[in-house]
Amino acid sequence: ALRLSKEGAIRPFEEILPAALSRYPGDRLLEAELEKEHGNYIYEVELLTVDGVVRELELDARDGRILKDKEDD
Repeated sequence: ALRLSKEGAIRPFEEILPAALSRYPGDRLLEAELEKEHGNYIYEVELLTVDGVVRELELDARDGRILKDKEDD
């Protein structure tokens, strides 16, 4: 991830994380991974909301757009 960020292929996770955290105020980051899907880099993020619900978000690693937001099973 560091190499890709330095090359400009993706944005650093620290820049993208606030978009995910602002969606559910008071939530906690449980896990984050950088994946490559269909030629695109995606940050997969799991959050624990204040209500005790685990949410799984997918963020475009290039621009931080939230691509998916669902309750994790």
